[in-house]
Order: sequence, then C-alpha cells, then structure tokens
Amino acid sequence: MLVLLYGDTRLAFANSHSKTLQVAMINLQRNRWDRLDNVEHEIVRELFAVSQQAADAGAKVIAWSEANADIPLDYEDDLIELGKEFVKENEVFLFM
Repeated sequence: MLVLLYGDTRLAFANSHSKTLQVAMINLQRNRWDRLDNVEHEIVRELFAVSQQAADAGAKVIAWSEANADIPLDYEDDLIELGKEFVKENEVFLFM
C-alpha cells in the first residue's frame, strides 16, 4: 500500500513538461520481386522524400527499414554522401 501511495504521489508532482524526441521509422511498402534497372534510384529518391516530410514534421531521428531496398555496393558511397548532405541540411540523425 505504501508503494502505491508513493508512486501516486510521485506521479502527481512529476514535471509534465518533459522534453520529447520525435522519431520517424521509414518503411516503404514495395514488391521486392518487382525489379527494373532504375528501381534502386527510384526507391532512394522516395526514401529521401519521405524522410524530408518527417524532418519537416519535426522528427530529429529518422531510421530506414533495412528491407526497403537492395543497394548495389558500387552505389553505396554515393548513397552515404546523399545521406550526409540530408543530415547537414535538416539537422537530424539518419539511420540508413
């Protein structure tokens, strides 16, 4: 009983103006078997567009699902550079 009273009292006097961190999880619904030559670039453009919407809505942490796209290794460095530019412009944390 004492524990319940302590917990209730603590909640009653707690600071209700705590800071929050907005987080966005980006998961595109795509058919993984639908492959065209330019699909990866389309997916990347879509990922950045949705991430921009999340950043504009106030998200400070944006994470992409690992199953969004299969990115060829020769495109990896370019994708990382695009991510760095996005992070600098929007002042967010981006998990790609």
